[in-house]
Amino acid sequence: MSAHALGWQLSHGVAQPFAGEMPVIRHACDNASCQRPACLLAGTAAENAADYQARRWRTGSPLADIRGARGRAVAVRDGGDVTLISTGAQTPRVVDAADLLAARGIQAHVLHVPTLKPLDVPAIVAAADRTRIVVTVEEGTVIGGLGGAVAETLSEYSPTVLKRLGMQDVYGESATNSELLELYGLSAARVADQVQAFLETRGTAGHASHAG
Repeated sequence: MSAHALGWQLSHGVAQPFAGEMPVIRHACDNASCQRPACLLAGTAAENAADYQARRWRTGSPLADIRGARGRAVAVRDGGDVTLISTGAQTPRVVDAADLLAARGIQAHVLHVPTLKPLDVPAIVAAADRTRIVVTVEEGTVIGGLGGAVAETLSEYSPTVLKRLGMQDVYGESATNSELLELYGLSAARVADQVQAFLETRGTAGHASHAG
C-alpha cells in the first residue's frame, strides 16, 4: 500500500470517512479546471500549487479560522515547557492535548504549520528556542512528513531535543477514524500522555511553568 493510501486511511478510516477532512494534496497542478479528485476536493487551484503540500482543517473545527497563510506558521497557544508542532486536522487535537497537559502543570506552546513546502523555518526555529524541547504531531506517517521536515530544519539551524508522534513505520489498519487515532496515539488524550511521558524521561515536566 502506498504512503498516500495509508495517509488517506489514517485521516478518514476506511469504514467511516468524514466529509470535509482532506488528505495531503500531493500532485502538482495549476489548472483551475482540473478534474482530478484532489483538485475537486481542494476547491481551488491556488491551494494546490506545484511547490507545496496543502493541509486543510476538518469542516466545523473550532480552530477553522486559523488556517495560516501559505508558508506562514501560526502560534495558537503559548507555553514554556514544551513546543508542540502540528499541521492540518491534527492541530485542534493538539490544542486539546495542551489543555490536558496544562491541567497537569505542563504548559505547551503550540505551533500550527499550514504548509510543509514552503516551510516557515524562522517560526519553527523560534518556537523550538522557546522551550528547547519539541514534539511534532501529525495525522499521517512520520516518514517524509512534518516530523522529518522539522527535524531537518532544527538539525541545521538550532539542534533541539525532538520527538515525532504520528504513524510510525508500520502497515496501516482499517477502522473508524476515532479508533485509528487511538491506535496510532493521535487522540488528544494519547498525545498528552506521550508528551508527559517524554518530558518525565528527561526530568523536565513542568520545568518552565514552575520556575522562579
